[in-house]
Amino acid sequence: MIPAMFRTFMLSTLLLLASCASLSPYSIGEAELKGYLLETLQEFDRQQLKSGSPLGLRIDDADVDIGPDGREVIRLKLGGTASVNALLASIPADFSLDIEGTPVFDNEEKAVYVRRFALNDANLQLPFIKQDLKPVTRQIMAVVTQYLEQVPVYRLEADSMASRISSLKAMQIKVLEGKLTLVPESD
Repeated sequence: MIPAMFRTFMLSTLLLLASCASLSPYSIGEAELKGYLLETLQEFDRQQLKSGSPLGLRIDDADVDIGPDGREVIRLKLGGTASVNALLASIPADFSLDIEGTPVFDNEEKAVYVRRFALNDANLQLPFIKQDLKPVTRQIMAVVTQYLEQVPVYRLEADSMASRISSLKAMQIKVLEGKLTLVPESD
C-alpha cells in the first residue's frame, strides 16, 4: 500500500513541477539567436545565387546585441562580401552593416521577426575605388533588411514547451539586456 501511495505522490509532484515550469518565461539568448540568424543568412546567400541577382551578398559574420543600453531593440552587426556582377566579371567588395530593429513574436508562426530596421553605420570597401559608395551601401542595407523582415531570426522548435504554450495562449516578447523573453500575453 505504501509503495502505491508513494508512486501516486511522486507522480502528482512531478506533474505539479512540470506545470509550474511550463508557466515560466522562455528566454532566447544572444548566442542562440546568433546561431539561428547565421543559418537564416546562409539561406539568404543561397537564394541570392539561385535568383541570378546582379548584386550578390555573402554574409560571413554576425554579431547580435539584444537590448543594448536598455532599449527594446536587437542590434545586428553584419559583415561579408558584396559582389556586383557586370559584363562577365564579378567585382567583390567587403561590407559591414550595423543595423537595429524591433523584435516581434508571431504567434501563428511561433517565430521571432525583426522589423522597422534603422541603419546605425555602414561601410563598403573596394580595394581600387576611392569614391562615395553610399548609394551601393544603402542598396545592400535595403536588400538585407527586406529579407530579414520577411524571415524569422528565430523559430520555436515544434516540440518545445514554449511552442506548446503558445498554441494555447498568445505570447508577447519582452526585451531584456542580453536576451528575449517570451511570456503569455496578459488579458
